[in-house]
Amino acid sequence: HTKLTRSWPLARKLWFGIENTNVLKWPLNQPFYNQSMLGYGDFFLRGLDRYVIDGTAGAVLRNTLFRELFNFSIPFMHVRSHDRIPFRIYATAFSDYGYAYNRDFKSNSLVNRMLYTAGFGVDVVTFYDLNFRLDYSFNQLGQNGLFLHIRNDF
Repeated sequence: HTKLTRSWPLARKLWFGIENTNVLKWPLNQPFYNQSMLGYGDFFLRGLDRYVIDGTAGAVLRNTLFRELFNFSIPFMHVRSHDRIPFRIYATAFSDYGYAYNRDFKSNSLVNRMLYTAGFGVDVVTFYDLNFRLDYSFNQLGQNGLFLHIRNDF
């Protein structure tokens, strides 16, 4: 399992971020219970959120353009270390690419083929890196939808 994350500032309050995650389960003839690949945990393509794709090798490449819209704090408690709750709100545009290899189970139409999605959304980052993400995304199957993600494990 490897993961590479990098971002670059493009202009004031504008960034481009890339995240690449790769998984290889060796040998490739794993039992079914060890073939969870795309769609489990945070290893998914935005826009294919509702799908699970089993396999023994896979990769996801996420590209995101971030534009900070708001940066503010609100009063919280009268404790010196936690007297304000910070909020940062970003507009995002993204495209994701992925692949899941499965040599045994080929009846799933999403295995052994390049997958791609795109969309736009809003990210709200707050206290202790709690992230609320609302995305509207499109996938190669002609589907689109609105998705809400909540994470606090950054």
